[in-house]
Amino acid sequence: SDAEADPTYGFDGLGRLIRICAVDFGAQIDIDLSSVRPDPATGRSRSHCAIGRITYADGTKGILVYLKASWKGNEAEAVKQYRSACPAFPHESTGDQFYSEEQFESYRTLGHEVGLEVFERFSGKDLHHFVNHTLPAILSPELNSESAFTRHTARLSSLYARLGSDPQLHNIASQFMDGLDTTPTMKLNLPQQYFCMEVLQLMEDVFVDLQLDDNFEHPDTKGWLSTFEKWVQSPALAQVRAENGHSFGVRFASFWDRLAEAPKAESAKSSGTN
Repeated sequence: SDAEADPTYGFDGLGRLIRICAVDFGAQIDIDLSSVRPDPATGRSRSHCAIGRITYADGTKGILVYLKASWKGNEAEAVKQYRSACPAFPHESTGDQFYSEEQFESYRTLGHEVGLEVFERFSGKDLHHFVNHTLPAILSPELNSESAFTRHTARLSSLYARLGSDPQLHNIASQFMDGLDTTPTMKLNLPQQYFCMEVLQLMEDVFVDLQLDDNFEHPDTKGWLSTFEKWVQSPALAQVRAENGHSFGVRFASFWDRLAEAPKAESAKSSGTN
C-alpha cells in the first residue's frame, strides 16, 4: 500500500522497493503501472491497483498487489467536494501531519474505496482465480469498441446461419462449430471458397478493430479468440488462406500463426505437467 505524496506519479517509493528487493534478496519484480498512472488528458487513473509478478532468488514465483493513492473520478461525493477545494488531493504533502477532520476523513474514505475495489471481489474465491480472472477484469481498460463488437457479432451470426441453411456448405460446416472436424477437406467448390474468404476477412477485421495483437490477454476479447483458435484448425480455412495469403496483412498473418500455435503450446504444457 503506497500512500506517499506523489503528485507527478513518479512511483519513487515503489522504485526504491524494487531495487532493494533485487539487491538485498535477489527478488525480481516486474510490474505494469499503466492502470494506475493517470491519463494526461483527464488526470484520472483507470484503477487504484496494479499487479506485479515476483521471481524470488530460488526461482519460486509470487504476486505483488500494489495499491496506490490515486484519483478515478468515481469517488464518493464528499471526497469529490474535498478535492475540488484541495486539488492536490490525494497527494498533499505528508510533511503536514496535523490533518483537519475533513482532510482525514477524505483520505480514510478513499482508502476504504481502494480496498473495496480490489478485495471485495476476493470473497469466496481462491487466490488463483482472484489473480488470474478477477484482477485482470478490474485492471483492463475498456476497449471502447462497442460498435465494432456489435457489427462483427452480426456478421458472425449471418455466417453461422448460412452454414446451417446452405446445402453447398454442409460438408465443411462442422469445421466451424463445436466438435470441430479436422478431417482433410476434399476439393472446395466455389461457394465454400467464397465462404472461407468471408470468414478470413471477418477474422482480420476483428483483429484490426479490437487491436488483438495488443489486447490478446484482454478479458473482453476471450470469446473471439476462443472462436478463432477453433477456426484456424479448419483444413478448409487453412487451405483458402494459404492460396490467398497475399490478400491479408502481415500483422494478421503473424496473428494467425500465434493462434495456430496456441493449442500445441497448451498440449505441450499439459504433457510436461503430467
